[in-house]
Formats: sequence, C-alpha cells, structure tokens
Amino acid sequence: MYSVSEVNGVKTYNMSAGKSVKEFEEEFLKTSKSLKLNQDFRKRIELIQDFHFEAACSQVQLTEDQRYIICAGTYAPQLKIFDTAELSLKCLRGIDSEAVKFTILTEDYSKIAVAERDRTIELHAQYGSHFKTRIPHFPRDMAYNPFNCNLLVSASADAIYRITLQEGRFLQPFETLSNINSLEYNKYLNILFAGGNSLEVWDFRERKRIANVEQSS
Repeated sequence: MYSVSEVNGVKTYNMSAGKSVKEFEEEFLKTSKSLKLNQDFRKRIELIQDFHFEAACSQVQLTEDQRYIICAGTYAPQLKIFDTAELSLKCLRGIDSEAVKFTILTEDYSKIAVAERDRTIELHAQYGSHFKTRIPHFPRDMAYNPFNCNLLVSASADAIYRITLQEGRFLQPFETLSNINSLEYNKYLNILFAGGNSLEVWDFRERKRIANVEQSS
C-alpha cells in the first residue's frame, strides 16, 4: 500500500510506505494465514530498482512470459532489461546508434532485433549482440513473423525489407504504394498491416498485397 500527504494543496504519494515482502512472509510464518486472502499483500506496490534513464526512454515492451521489461533509451543509446521477479536491472547493453524500434523475437529476452537510426539492424542473443547488418534506407518501424522467421522493416522508401532469420539473408522486399510509417503483424490471420499514405494489407500465404484502404478526406 501507499500513503498520501498533502501540503499547500500539493499531494505527495509515498509508494514504499507499506510492508515489504519479507515482512509479509514473517507475518505469515507467525499467523499461518494465507497471503492470498491478505488485502494489503494483494494491493502491495513493488518498485523496480534503477528503473530510469539518464536522458530519455523511447520504447518499453513487456516480454510474452511477462517476466522481463525491455526499454530503449538515448544519450547514450542503450537497451535495459529489467527482471520483474527480482525487481532489479538484469543487464544493460550499449548500442551504436539510437534505437528507432526493437522487436522481441521470443517469449523472454533471449532474442531481440533492434532497428537503429544509422540504418543498422542489430540482432541480440541472450549473451549480447550477435549480428549486425544494414538496410538501404532509414528504418521507421519493424515487425516479426514467427511462422516463417521473417523480420520486416519499413523505411524511408516504397518498400518493406524482409530478412529471413532462418537462412540469414535478405528476401525480395514487398513493394509498397508509399513510404510505410507503421507495421503491425496479426499472427492469427498471418497478415501484415502497413500504414503510410494508405493502409496496405499483405497476406503471407499469397505473398502479395490483398487490400489497400485509402484515407478519407
């Protein structure tokens, strides 16, 4: 729980005013009452240590297993991985250029793809940076298709670049009708939504654009 104090109309929230997990455990050993029924324990707030950047944070994602929080920051460009089970910073990874977008490729933090401002696509494994390549134009967004291991990168060009991580090479890019600013992959339908001057829909089964929705004036 937390406490609230007010001075001259300004409220101050003390997020660490409640009991710690250790104090709850000691109370449980004394009373043998289940913590699941303890309302203070269920409503507790736990703070992650060092959960900040010196200048700014540009992107935050939670892994699919909901254990790790991955953040991209600037000045200096870096990735921070936080462990929610330990409430602490697991590791910090420096990158050569500011991250435009990063994508988590697995259920945990073991595989990450980072699109950087200098046109570099950097792949990270559990131990750190694994491989780097470059695309012809500056990246804007990125998505991942886990069924065919295709990494999709939109850029300042009328194309969506495709990298097959299974074979480690570039595929023929999707030629779009305009520059694409945003990508969203739907794993249930196996289609890709690409937003630019219009909304394009790409079907991976047919490997072509199946729809184009123009913006209404």
